[in-house]
Formats: sequence, structure tokens, C-alpha cells
Amino acid sequence: MVYRKLFVVGCPRSGTSWLKRMIGSHSDVLTVPNESHAYSITYNNFTYLKNQELKKRLRSAKWIWMSYGLKPLLFGIESEYLWQGIFKQYKIFQKSNEKLGLHNLVSYTELKELIAKVSSGSEDDLIKVRTLNQLMFDRFFEKNGGTQKDILLEKTPQHLRYIDVILRQFPEAKSIEIIRDGRDVCVSYQARAKTKRWAKQSTITVAKIWKKAIETREKAKADLEISDRIYSVRYENLRTESARRTEQNFLFYWFRLRSSFN
Repeated sequence: MVYRKLFVVGCPRSGTSWLKRMIGSHSDVLTVPNESHAYSITYNNFTYLKNQELKKRLRSAKWIWMSYGLKPLLFGIESEYLWQGIFKQYKIFQKSNEKLGLHNLVSYTELKELIAKVSSGSEDDLIKVRTLNQLMFDRFFEKNGGTQKDILLEKTPQHLRYIDVILRQFPEAKSIEIIRDGRDVCVSYQARAKTKRWAKQSTITVAKIWKKAIETREKAKADLEISDRIYSVRYENLRTESARRTEQNFLFYWFRLRSSFN
């Protein structure tokens, strides 16, 4: 079944969660409860780890050892280890306190079933992991009662890095990117750092993360094949009720929803 998909992306701490809640309030929208990081966990690692030199692997030694084991760290990460690593990443994310990960889409048993289905083929690994992500989205959509009239809403800010891959894979998909003033993003990081270790970043690091997100967005918007399926909103412009209504009305027409937002 082909169904519509909407991916909310942007620099972290830009208001993606707030935007997700706003869009998810519509009755036609079926929302993934938390960030899946599907492309970060699967697709991303297949793009570079197989060819990574030892020196670079050692820089990420702790993460590679936890995800793939000692042998891949020392001698190289082959395809079989990358597939096994998806299972390890599943459990690592599931045990964390962040509620992020593939378990927001499928159970561990379902993941094993789907990986067995796609990994045995003769296609390139990047094709296989894209297929895996499609199957995980499909499984979540179907077991939560999704129909062709519904829209799957998924919010992972870092999926901005792969938005070209996602939109080419799913011609029926669209993406909304939220942009926030970089200074406010830094302040939001600092506030979050009081309770979350991952947010403890220097101002320079946060500025680089924000700048990279803007550059990635500009590159995607310059791609004529996908640019008309990427919509950008400014966080500051959504702070008033009238502005929110304007954006909701746009979404109503953009997705040809059956009813307006409440």
C-alpha cells in the first residue's frame, strides 16, 4: 500500500518536537511516537564504515566496539557486521532513557524478520537498507491502523542529512524543515544540558551544527528533483496563533486533507 509520508527535520533544538505535535493533532495524521533515527542507524553506517581506515576507526573505538565488536574495530567492518550492528544499536537505544530508536517502529522480533528478508538478496547494501526502512515504516503504519487516507508523520531532526535520499526513495513523501535563530538554538542547548548529557556542547560546536543544517537545507532546496516537496517554516513565525493557523491552512491544502485542523 502506498501512503503519504511527512518527515519533520531541522537542526536539533529548533522546535521540531513542537511542530510535530502541531501537525500530529490532525485526525488524518498517524505519528511515530518518538524519533526513529532510522536512516542514522541503518543507511548512514553503510555509506562509509566499510571503507574506513584503522586510524579513523580508532577515533570512534568505543562506539565501534559497542556496536560491532573488537574484530571489526581492528580489521575492518564488513557487511555482515554492519547488519549485526543494527541489532546492537536497536538494543542500545531501547535501553537508553532518551526513547529514541528503531523500537518506535518495530519490535525486535519484527526487525529480525525484516532484516532476514532484505539482507539475503543480491542487491547493493544501500538498496537493502533503504528497503529495510521502507518495510519498518510500512509495518508501523499497518499495525497502527493506517489507511491510504492517512499520513505517516516521522520526526527525526538529523534526517535532514538524508532528506535527498528519503524523498527520492518515497515519491509520495514530503518534508517540513523548521528553522530557528542560531542564537536561540544555542540557548536551548544550554537549557537542555542541565538534564541531558548529549546537549552539553560548546557554543562553537552548536554554531557549527546549526550552520551545517542550514547548508544541508540549501543544498536540498537547490535540487530541482525534490525541492518542491520541501517546505521550510521559521520557528519565530509560528509563535502567534494567527501564524500557526496560516501554516496549518497551508498544510491542509498541501496535503489535500479531508478536514481542517481543530
